[in-house]
Amino acid sequence: IMMAYHLVASVVALTLAPSPAQRSGTLALRSREAAAARTPVRRVRMQQPATEEDADGAAPAAQNSFIKSVVPSNLVEGSEAPDDFVSQVPVQAPIVLPEWASSGPVFRRAEFWDNRTATLAEVLNVLGRWDRAAQWSERTFFIEVPPALAKKEIEDNSWTLQRFEMAKRMKTVERAALIQNCEKLPFTNEKLAASVGRTVADFNELPVSRAAVDVVYDALAESKASLIPPERINERRAGMLGADGNFNELAFRAGLYKSRGIVIGSWFMFGKGNFVWILVAVQFLHDARPDLFPTPKDLDLFKVFAVL
Repeated sequence: IMMAYHLVASVVALTLAPSPAQRSGTLALRSREAAAARTPVRRVRMQQPATEEDADGAAPAAQNSFIKSVVPSNLVEGSEAPDDFVSQVPVQAPIVLPEWASSGPVFRRAEFWDNRTATLAEVLNVLGRWDRAAQWSERTFFIEVPPALAKKEIEDNSWTLQRFEMAKRMKTVERAALIQNCEKLPFTNEKLAASVGRTVADFNELPVSRAAVDVVYDALAESKASLIPPERINERRAGMLGADGNFNELAFRAGLYKSRGIVIGSWFMFGKGNFVWILVAVQFLHDARPDLFPTPKDLDLFKVFAVL
């Protein structure tokens, strides 16, 4: 089982490995400030460029800071998107980290097939921009998904108005909201910056990467869920920062490992990893009646497993 697990993890990692230019970057989520007091709601229809309308229903704005994705969501592990589907989730503009932000521990996503990483400085850059989930829980950018795909496992469904309204009814916050709003918030935690020998100004000049936001949310969620009560988010964030402002790496990694454990367990029970049990069953049958049942290798099941 472990050999099969490592095999499929390697295959997925190689399949989804980005080019160096795509490593991590700032979110292209800077929306222009509305002239009116009420913030306009923006919606993106799948397969169409993002558009923005003002409160009076005027023509779309001349510029849109959102970048249209050209990566098919069906390449993502567990996605149920059709082969010709193109995600409308905003992608990142490439960034280059300064030398001081590139050193130190590196943290990986809870989803083991996602090979994006975040450095210690990138993680602190996310945690130091807010104290309470209420600071980033609201969002005004939404993606419209056709009814036929509304219940499918695709990332776009996490960015819909329906998901936002459901989060409000459940009194929870969303990963998508932190992704959209984190870089808009200023870094204000002086003690946290000083704990690594930097200043607030240094972190305010450091771009917020999507990878770091996802890694931080993985640790805060401590599960595979994307809708988490704000009280729990606040409590867990507080546990990651000591009274003296130092980063509690142990607590952070503990949350990250909890999420990763649940993701791996779900993958084996409900995802493509459950093919392992087929291999085990075939091997068991072969051991019991080798005259009737060939081995998994004889049936080329390992090749099928690698393709899956």
